[in-house]
Amino acid sequence: MKSERKNRIITMGVITLLITTVLSVSYGFLSVSQEGEKKHKVVAGVFNVEFKDGETIELNNTYPMTKEEGMNTKAYTFTIENK
Repeated sequence: MKSERKNRIITMGVITLLITTVLSVSYGFLSVSQEGEKKHKVVAGVFNVEFKDGETIELNNTYPMTKEEGMNTKAYTFTIENK
């Protein structure tokens, strides 16, 4: 009698856990996979870009580089301030 009651409680607990898991996964999947038509607008003020040592970035004759070529280029240090 007691083992039958214990088995019934364990079975109900497992069923409750499975239902909760299925509902949680379904909600997560549906909330992430929704597509919408809402457009996001980003508004910014005037950006002030200041380069250290008075350098500037020139984009003349640009072409795709390999990672090794990119690592051999000169690094630029700058700060951006949104006024």
